[in-house]
Amino acid sequence: MSIDLWLVPEPDMTLQQLQVMSAGLLSEDEQKRFDSQRLPKGQFTFLHTRVALRKLLSHYWPAVEPGAWRFRRSHHGKPFVSAPPGVVPAAGSYNLTHADGMLAIAVCDRGEVGVDIEPQTREVDALALAKRFFTDEEFQLLNSSAADIRQSLFLEIWTLKEACVKACGMGLAHALRHFSFDPLAAQGLAMTLHRPIQPAAESGADHWQVWSGIHGAFRLSLACQMGAVDSSPQSLTVQGFDIVSGVHTAQWQQLRSTSI
Repeated sequence: MSIDLWLVPEPDMTLQQLQVMSAGLLSEDEQKRFDSQRLPKGQFTFLHTRVALRKLLSHYWPAVEPGAWRFRRSHHGKPFVSAPPGVVPAAGSYNLTHADGMLAIAVCDRGEVGVDIEPQTREVDALALAKRFFTDEEFQLLNSSAADIRQSLFLEIWTLKEACVKACGMGLAHALRHFSFDPLAAQGLAMTLHRPIQPAAESGADHWQVWSGIHGAFRLSLACQMGAVDSSPQSLTVQGFDIVSGVHTAQWQQLRSTSI
């Protein structure tokens, strides 16, 4: 059992060239969402995201053309793959995130997965945001940390929390304080779950694996929520993908993980 993390940089092409590549791939709903993007940058990012996701799914199931995939949303609003007739993808989920020209797509064969990415250069008022959104323990950790590591520490905790929230599909407003993290713990990374998260909790189990690392100028975090039946640890594979040239190698540095 495994999780694949795909790192997909934006291609060196114009919006017009990307539109030619995406011709016939988008669903009617995706085309409406593309048309609603007012700025060329937003249009480019949206098209790149949809083309990359569709091509990656067809990398797993080559018999399905990229334009044939359909997508639906759960009652929490989390997107999932609705396979074409006659195709039964393995149980599992996908999630994606993008920032500053880098797209990350996580695909797992069991459980629910979430991924988040942030530029390491992102400037934020770490203490103000932590006071508003983090647990008391996380705020105190940041408040007592040295100023030269506070920004990095905040981004690691933030991306870990976002990845978990995206995995369970509950939305930031509902679940940010359900989880707390201590990247400075003796074991390297500690996670605490403060309350059960649906839907895994319905079976009396709520198992989590999380990973945190760096890719170039980006901080990335990945989370997987598993129920009682499928709670054994999953392995993680990190790969690169280009919508023109396909699969290539990629490095995820300073990788750390923990599970509960």
